Amino acid sequence: MIGFDDLPFAEHAHPRLTTVHQDLKRGAAALVEFLFRQLDGEETSSAILPVTIIGLESSV
Repeated sequence: MIGFDDLPFAEHAHPRLTTVHQDLKRGAAALVEFLFRQLDGEETSSAILPVTIIGLESSV
């Protein structure tokens, strides 16, 4: 079982929950940039941002 967003709950679950971490500040910045480009009439495309899997006990 794997959770998402690397929530603090993952550390307290039993067994500790493996989770996916994403950089929320980087994602928010990309979203704002995307929005402004659309408002300016520019062509936009989706962005793929990196994630990290935090391997804890639920996936061992």
